[in-house]
Amino acid sequence: PSPSPCSPNHTNTLNQDSAVSPSVHTLTSLLSSFDKGGEPGKALALFDAMPSLGLVPSVRTYNAAISACRRLKDADRALELLRQMQAAGGQLAPTAISYNAAIAASEWAGSSAIALSLIDEMRAAKIAPDVFSYAAAITACGRCGDGKSALRLYERMRTDKIEPDVVTRTALISAASRAGEWEAALRAFDEMEPTQRNRQTLAAALSACARGGQSARANEILKAMRQAGHAPGIREFTMAAAACKAKGKWREALARLSELEAAGVRADLHALRTVYQIVRAATDGARASSTTDSVEAAAAADRLLKRLVGEGAAVDDTDKREAETDDDSE
Repeated sequence: PSPSPCSPNHTNTLNQDSAVSPSVHTLTSLLSSFDKGGEPGKALALFDAMPSLGLVPSVRTYNAAISACRRLKDADRALELLRQMQAAGGQLAPTAISYNAAIAASEWAGSSAIALSLIDEMRAAKIAPDVFSYAAAITACGRCGDGKSALRLYERMRTDKIEPDVVTRTALISAASRAGEWEAALRAFDEMEPTQRNRQTLAAALSACARGGQSARANEILKAMRQAGHAPGIREFTMAAAACKAKGKWREALARLSELEAAGVRADLHALRTVYQIVRAATDGARASSTTDSVEAAAAADRLLKRLVGEGAAVDDTDKREAETDDDSE
């Protein structure tokens, strides 16, 4: 096989063969192609090989390398490259694209601190954060559960008169939902025109409904998904079922499960367990109660438990013993 563009053999060939004299522009284009083609590791290896070729990376080269770090979830290396650009200054001084790529990579830093500080650094460098900067920072906040900072960034964005796009709004809905700020998440969702919402936006809103126990809203969003041509899948139906938990709407949770499987999609263990837990919670004291609702909830819970055990799900010992006892009685 031919040597990798990043391998020592290939590097030597480029140095020795005057007919193949790579330029910074050529290698930057190749690096970017590796990154966008799903091979960020090769992109960074090529970047690291440039000094041995006697080439000095340009701003575009650094930007592509930082983007590769994002795909590799390497926030530390992305920040290191940005700091190199800052230290070099002049023609290598970071641009908005450089900062945006580093902010996007900071999503994997485990803390929102880097994203927030980079937004501040942009302003200090007289580079105005744009819609991409805010979307990346809000996403980073959401990844580490810092919903309050995501909401503050969103408000600052509006103060700066930057119109949020669908990516930014979806990132905010997701960030607020993850942080338990489900009401704020749904407010951001309601601010959008129906035609602006994509599948990711609708799924993020469903997550907010699940966290807030908003089963009626969840049903509305499932309907909106269908109307928009986005067939709800296991994940969406599971979140809609989870929204039934807060008020013990076990029949609705079962209905969501039935809708999923009526569409020809077999529920996975996570979906089954979610619905089982909701139904099981409704049976507290049910076995000693004679009410029709309690008896029906207990019977539904038993059916779900048998299915879980039959599909190899890990259940607690009490539940498993109940399932085995019911099987023996039959």
